[in-house]
Amino acid sequence: MSCTIEKALADAKALVERLRDHDDAAESLIEQTTALNKRVEAMKQYQEEIQELNEVARHRPRSTLVMGIQQENRQIRELQQENKELRTSLEEHQSALELIMSKYREQMFRLLMASKKDDPGIIMNLVLMQVDGFPVARMCPPGRVYNFCFLARGPKTNTLANGVLQGPSSSFCGVPE
Repeated sequence: MSCTIEKALADAKALVERLRDHDDAAESLIEQTTALNKRVEAMKQYQEEIQELNEVARHRPRSTLVMGIQQENRQIRELQQENKELRTSLEEHQSALELIMSKYREQMFRLLMASKKDDPGIIMNLVLMQVDGFPVARMCPPGRVYNFCFLARGPKTNTLANGVLQGPSSSFCGVPE
């Protein structure tokens, strides 16, 4: 009988171990099913949101969307064309304004040169006009600019005179030296 009690105790221990293993396996299965259940719920929610978005999109027919896009594209092309035309017009106006201003400066220069030939103030104005972009070096003889700068004896006037004289000086527009 002692064998049978020991055997019963050994069997009971084996059964307890098997129950613990089964309990651990059951806990693992419960955790896996819980995670799977959460994943399924997330998929369901995602599917519901997709269906809601599809229903909203279905309320506007595709043809309406396509027509709206085509109309916007047409308006964009028209605005781009108008922008090109305005840019071209602006460039033409700027060119015309530059031509008018250059003619005006040339006439003013001729008037000043005709009225006072060797006035240092006039030559200083001409030097300043050169700094502003008017090509005085083509019209004013280099000797006059140097004479003025020598009389003024300032470093700024020498710098301005050198800038004036760097341009082409082959044509003086009929101004005597």
